[in-house]
Amino acid sequence: MPARGALLAAAVAAIALTPLAAGAAWKTGPTLQLRLEGRYDSNMIEGGGDGSSLVQPGVGWKVATPTSTVDALYLFELVSYAHQGPGRGGTNHRVRGDESFQLSRRTTLALQQAFERVYDPTALSRIGVVRSTGTSTYGMASLDLSHRLASRWSAGLQLQEEVAQIEAAGALDGAVHAPSIWALHQWSRRDQSRLRWRLQYFQTFGGFDAASNEATASYRRNLTKTTFVEIVAGPAFYTQGGATSIEPIGKLEVGRIWPRFNLSAVIERAYFGSTGFEGGLWSEAATGVLSWRISEPLKATLAAGVYRNGVAPAEAAFVEGLGGAAVLEWAVGGDVVAQAAWRRTIQSSLDGGAPMALDISRNVFAIGFAWQLDGGRI
Repeated sequence: MPARGALLAAAVAAIALTPLAAGAAWKTGPTLQLRLEGRYDSNMIEGGGDGSSLVQPGVGWKVATPTSTVDALYLFELVSYAHQGPGRGGTNHRVRGDESFQLSRRTTLALQQAFERVYDPTALSRIGVVRSTGTSTYGMASLDLSHRLASRWSAGLQLQEEVAQIEAAGALDGAVHAPSIWALHQWSRRDQSRLRWRLQYFQTFGGFDAASNEATASYRRNLTKTTFVEIVAGPAFYTQGGATSIEPIGKLEVGRIWPRFNLSAVIERAYFGSTGFEGGLWSEAATGVLSWRISEPLKATLAAGVYRNGVAPAEAAFVEGLGGAAVLEWAVGGDVVAQAAWRRTIQSSLDGGAPMALDISRNVFAIGFAWQLDGGRI
């Protein structure tokens, strides 16, 4: 798909062409990764449970100067099943890029890129409605330029581009173009507020386009040095086919850091696109993550999320889902980590809903090892 190729080319260009600070002290080195897992995968999408394995090598590079960092990584995944059947197993490809540049004492530029091509859509890093069992391709690139206007005022520009290709009958390839501007005021060491305008243009290849103009205000309060709460709210003006509807959007986020525990929780209502469906979808979602450093080498992580989606601007929900994971990690030594994990994915089409989404019920139990050589340490 031309749009997919253009996005990947833009991501590579962003990494290669953005200049680093001239004459600065360079620090550079490779990033190498290897992850091995043995699994039992209930994988109801592909006809029942089976033993499986994951082999995931990765290679990348890091560059750092006193004012700039560039971090790029490519991951290849080979998923195999003990009892091979038609269409079982396959390969996934993932690319990540992160760059930050201190352009001046007051101005910073941050870039991000992500590209994934997976044979199994439940393996996408992006959470959301799964359209089919076919190969899915997703790309994202973002730019965030911020400038400190005064001691208490900052402002910025943001741009995020997304594109998705889904190889399934009835699925529609699409893209989202989302520019935004914001202004932030720091009221005190604990309090800050932000005003933001964002346009999301939902482009559907072979279907109707739509747009969401969103004006939000947010307030963040640091209750203590380790606890914060943030509230975001505002209207979204959703336009499709010449008709405009005004709907509420918003987010509530809380976080807490203890010496051995980290906790975060988010509740959000928003619009999103690049799903294989026409136009945009609304989403109501709640997520939570708890990490516990049991001892110096031992760490446990619990994560869970639920969501409901419907056709924008406010049609009845046609799908709901739940995802969760429990991971136990043991730092063996020599940059090697042993892992045991359980991952759960559920998605259900709701009666009377239209369009239809894919029904999923899947458990993955995994034991494995991960090794990483971090270029930032060289």
